[in-house]
Amino acid sequence: LRDLPVRPTRGAAAGALALNALLALLFVGLAGIVMQSLASGAGVVAIAAIGIVVLGAVLIALLWIVVRLPLPHLPLVSMARANLRSRQVRSAFSLIALFVGVFAIGFAAAAMRTGSDRVEAKRGTDAGLNIRVYTDAAESDAVHLALREAGAGTIVASHTVSVGVTDSAGTRLPLDHVEIFDETDIPRIVSLSDGAEWNASEAAVLLPERMSRAPFSRTIGERITLATATDTVHVRAGGFYTPVDPEPFSAPRGLIAGAGVVRALDVDGAPTSYMAAIPENALAAAAPALGARLPRSLVVSRKDLNDFLVATYQSLFTFVVAVAGLALLAGGVLIANAVSLAMVERRREVGVLMAVGYTSSRVLRTILLENGALGMVAGIAGIVAVRIVVAILNAREPAIGMEFGAGAALALLSVSMLLAMGAAGVVAWGPVHVRPLEVLRDE
Repeated sequence: LRDLPVRPTRGAAAGALALNALLALLFVGLAGIVMQSLASGAGVVAIAAIGIVVLGAVLIALLWIVVRLPLPHLPLVSMARANLRSRQVRSAFSLIALFVGVFAIGFAAAAMRTGSDRVEAKRGTDAGLNIRVYTDAAESDAVHLALREAGAGTIVASHTVSVGVTDSAGTRLPLDHVEIFDETDIPRIVSLSDGAEWNASEAAVLLPERMSRAPFSRTIGERITLATATDTVHVRAGGFYTPVDPEPFSAPRGLIAGAGVVRALDVDGAPTSYMAAIPENALAAAAPALGARLPRSLVVSRKDLNDFLVATYQSLFTFVVAVAGLALLAGGVLIANAVSLAMVERRREVGVLMAVGYTSSRVLRTILLENGALGMVAGIAGIVAVRIVVAILNAREPAIGMEFGAGAALALLSVSMLLAMGAAGVVAWGPVHVRPLEVLRDE
C-alpha cells in the first residue's frame, strides 16, 4: 500500500511456478480426456497457450495504438489514457477474455440466424392430410362427424396392428406393424410399384419400396409371415409402395394391408387413426376445437408438429448463444477482478486526486473511461475476427450464406463496452468514496 519496493523471494517464485505447472497439468488432463489421448491433450493446451500469447500481443498492440491516437485535450480523457499506457500489459487478460466472449457470441449469433433461416425454409408444408385423430372404434362416428364439421374434405381411416415380420426363409424383416386401409383410400396414401399384383380383398400386403433393394431384395409374390401376440398368418407380398406425401406426418412406414388381412388377423381393439385434409387457414383453430370435442381422442395437426420442430431447433441455437455468452460474462468478471486489484495499488493515487480537488464522481468517470476503452478495443477486435471467419466460410461454402450485419456488430460492441464499464463501476464505487484523509493517514 505504501509503494515500497518488494523483492520476490525464491520461495514465492517457486510457489508461483508450481501453481502454474499444476494448472497446466489439470488442463492437459481435461483435454486428454476429451481428446481420448494424453498427447493430443498436451498439444491442444500448448497450442492454446501459444495462441493466448499471440492474441494478447495483438490486443496490447491495438490498445497501444488507441491510447496514442490524437484526441482533443480533455482532462479526464488524458488521465484515462495515461493510466492505460502505464497498465497495458496488466490489461491483456481482460482484453483476451472480452475478445473471446465477443467472438464466441458473435459467431454463435451469426450461425444461429443462418440456422434459423435454414430451418424455417425447410419447414414442412401444412397442406394435404394435415390433421390426425388417434382413437378407438367406438368413437368412429363421432370422429367422422367432428372432422366433417371442421371442414375436412378427405378422411382416411386406418388400423395399426403390431406384428413380427419374417420372410419364407424365416429371416426377420425390420418391420414391426401393419397398417390396414380401405381399398378406396390406398391411392390417396401411396403409389404402387410397377408389377404390383395386389388386391385389398386378398391376404396380401404392400411393402415399403426400400425392401425391394439390397440388402433385403424382397420380390413380388413371395410369402411373408405375420406374427401377432395371439396368432400367426401367412400372406403374399403383393407389391411395393412409395408414399404420395413424403412428410412423416402422413406417410406410412410399415406394411399396408386391406380387408383380406383383416379377416386373417384379429384387429379388435387395434388402435385406430383418422387422417383428414382441412384448409390450411382453418387448421390452427381446428386442432384445439377437435381436441375439446373429442376428449377420449388424441388430436395432432401437421402445423403443430412443424412448429414444434422449428421451435426445437431454434431453442438449440439459442442454447449455443447462451453458452457463448458465458465467455463474455467471464470477461466481465476478469475486468472486475483487475479493477479491484488496481484499486488496491492506486489507493494513494485516488487519495491524492481527491485531496487536490477531484470529486469521487470524476475519479469514477476516469476509471469508467479506462475500462470502456478496453471494452471497445476487445469488441472491435472480436467483431473483425467474426467478420473474417464468416467471409472465409462463405468463400469456401457459398451455400452457407452466413451473415453478420452491422446491427449485430454495433450491439456486440455496445455490450462489450457496457459490460467492462459496469463491472469496473461496481467494483470501484466503494474505493473512490473513501475519505482522502483516511487514505493519506496511512502514508
